[in-house]
Amino acid sequence: MADVRDRWAAASTYEHFMGRWSRSLAQQFVSWLRIPRAARWLDVGCGTGSLVHAICSHADPASVVGCDPAVPFIEFARGCSSDARASFVAAGIGSLPRRSGGYGSVTSLLALNFFPDSQAAVRELCSVAAPHGTVSACVWDYSDGMQFLRHFWDAAAAVDSAARDLDEGTRFLCVDPTH
Repeated sequence: MADVRDRWAAASTYEHFMGRWSRSLAQQFVSWLRIPRAARWLDVGCGTGSLVHAICSHADPASVVGCDPAVPFIEFARGCSSDARASFVAAGIGSLPRRSGGYGSVTSLLALNFFPDSQAAVRELCSVAAPHGTVSACVWDYSDGMQFLRHFWDAAAAVDSAARDLDEGTRFLCVDPTH
């Protein structure tokens, strides 16, 4: 997985750690986007499938392709999905799935900050979007607004100063592709 900063190998572990938060955020994010019904969606960095599920449940898509470079995540997402409009493929930045005419919505939930080059990632997301399609992403506010992780990293650094190098609050301060 050369195209991500961090590696999650166990989808069930990730799901236990972040899944409940991802599902809640995904529903709100999809509602906020207001993509027209019957659009074709691409979910980049789909992880365990929270956003794909929210799209199918709340956006009435024609189809949704969820992609992630982590094969265990793709297998987990497939196993949890029963919607015929949803499909999953092992792919990431540098090898996004393409479709003739592009996707009406290309989106990424909680993944953009894990791509080593966020500017290149945004360019690729735009390249697979349909003309006049929507490209969107959202990430957590790791430094201040995500208090449970803030407490974790502060405690980890108090025990082992080397943990500061792994602190997501520091690593992900700026994910704005214009910086």
